[in-house]
Amino acid sequence: MKQLRVFVIALAVLVPVGQATARQRGEAAQTPPPGWQEAMRSTLDMTLAGKHDEVIAVYEKWVAKYPNFGDAHSMLCGAYEAKARDLLSRRVPDAGSLALKLFEQGAVHARRAFELGSDPRTAIRGLIDIYGPLGLGRPDEQERVIREAVKRYPAEPLAHGEFISLLISKNEKIETALTAARSAIPDVAKTQLEYADLLSRQAQHVGEPYRATLLAEAERVTAAVKRLPKR
Repeated sequence: MKQLRVFVIALAVLVPVGQATARQRGEAAQTPPPGWQEAMRSTLDMTLAGKHDEVIAVYEKWVAKYPNFGDAHSMLCGAYEAKARDLLSRRVPDAGSLALKLFEQGAVHARRAFELGSDPRTAIRGLIDIYGPLGLGRPDEQERVIREAVKRYPAEPLAHGEFISLLISKNEKIETALTAARSAIPDVAKTQLEYADLLSRQAQHVGEPYRATLLAEAERVTAAVKRLPKR
């Protein structure tokens, strides 16, 4: 996962993360508290300046004041993660153990954002990544998150894409997972095309028979989108 992932994504669109993805799916967005966008803008500058402790302090205050605001937990996770990766890149003394503790703290807030569900995509991505080889390195936990994501957020293309990737990595059949995704992902053109793009990109990194199966499904989804009524 790239450093500053959450910060850059959030600020690039200049709207709260949860609102952006919710609008894309036609869902009700979680209303951000007053001052949220300003806080994100200011902490991006601090992060780029390497002021990780200050950024962490900012989002700890947000989480304390608004414990059910998922985006604050996502951003706090990103702040812990950014500091951990900075320590590792600079190879400071005891960087490994210090980074591990920071990743652990980040995982707590990634999990909370995942449970709150105001922005499933960012929450899923963050929690999967932090348990990945470039984070805590816990494949069993990562697999549990992926399997849970499909059940908890069946309308989210990323959840299905990650589950299919998991099955491929375990050399298991993916047809049942593809069928489940067909019925679960909403018939919204943008959402369906996002899913087709995920499948196409996955196909670039796998061998047969997975490549052919993924490409065929991506083509099927794309063709189905063309038949959807205009909205």
